[in-house]
Amino acid sequence: MVFAVTRRLAEKLLGSLTLFGVYLLTGIGASLLSLSWDPMRVSAGASGAIFGIAGVLITTLYFGKHNLQKEAVRRLLGYVVRFSFLNLIFGLQGHIDNMAHLGGLVSGLLIGFFLARTFSSVPAERNAQRRTILVISALVLLVLFVPVVKAKQFAIEFNKGQIAFDQKNYQAAIEHMQKYTAERPDDAYGHAILGASFQGAGQQDDAVREYERGLAINPDYRYIQINLAELYVSQGKPEKAVPFFKRNLQAISDDAEAMYLYGNALIQTGDPGGAEDALKKSIALDSKLIEAHALLSEVLKEEGKTDEATKERHIADLLETKGPPETGNGTKTH
Repeated sequence: MVFAVTRRLAEKLLGSLTLFGVYLLTGIGASLLSLSWDPMRVSAGASGAIFGIAGVLITTLYFGKHNLQKEAVRRLLGYVVRFSFLNLIFGLQGHIDNMAHLGGLVSGLLIGFFLARTFSSVPAERNAQRRTILVISALVLLVLFVPVVKAKQFAIEFNKGQIAFDQKNYQAAIEHMQKYTAERPDDAYGHAILGASFQGAGQQDDAVREYERGLAINPDYRYIQINLAELYVSQGKPEKAVPFFKRNLQAISDDAEAMYLYGNALIQTGDPGGAEDALKKSIALDSKLIEAHALLSEVLKEEGKTDEATKERHIADLLETKGPPETGNGTKTH
C-alpha cells in the first residue's frame, strides 16, 4: 500500500519511463552497496529499488520547482522521509539486507538531485534531459560494478568450494578454498573447510597446517579442535590430541570413531583407565568397530583383566573374519 502511493507520486512527477529507469538503476545501486558491504550475503527482492524511488522523491521534491503549493510539497516530503527513516530503522532488527536499502536510497537521492533540475526546463527538453541523466547514471554504476564484482569473486570461490566439499569432491574443494583463503586469510571457517578438504583427500600434513591456521584465528573453534585431535593421533602426536579431546568430550560423546581415537591417545599418553572407558563408550556406539575391540583387548590385558581381554580379542577376530562394513574417510562435521 505504501509503495503504491510512493510509486504513483513518483510516476506523476517523473513519468512512467523515467520512473522505470530509476527503478532499475537504484535496484543496481542497492545491490552494489550490499555486495560491497558483505559479498557473502545472499539476498533477493525489490526493496532496494523501492528505497531508490523514495530517495528520488526526496531530492526532486526538495530541490525541484513544481507547480505545487509549498504546504503540499512539505507534507509529501515529510511523508517520504518518514517512510524511508522508519523502514531503515526496521531493517536494523536483523535478517534484512539494510545495506541494500541504504544503497537504493543513496543512489536515488543522487539521481533525484540531478532530475530535480529538469523541472526548471521547458517541457519539450525535459524528457531528453532525463534520459541523459539516466544514461550517465548507468555508466557510473557500470564503472562501480567492476571492483564490486572483483570483491564478490572470493565469495563465488567459497560457494563453489563448499558445494564441492559437500559432494566429497575434495580436490575441487581444495582449489576453490585455497583461492578463498588467499583473499580472506582471517576467516577461520575458510581454513576449517580447506583443512577438511585436505583431510578428505588424504593429505594429512596440509590438513593439519590449515586447521592450525584456523585455530590461531579462533582458538575455541570446536570443529577444528576435534578434527585436528584425530589427525594428531594418526600422526603419532597423542600428547597434542588429548587436550582437544578432553575439551570436547560432550561433542564427541555420540561419535564412535572419535571416542576410539581418544582412547588410542589416552593409552599412548599413559592413561589406561581413561582409555578403557573411552573405548567401551566407542564400542557401545558402534559394536562392529574392530579397531576399538582390538585396542580395548590390549588395554585390558595391560591392566591384568585377562578374561575380558580375551573376550574382546575374540570379538575383534570374529568381526575381521566377517569383514567390517565400509567406513567413511574420517572427515566429518561435529
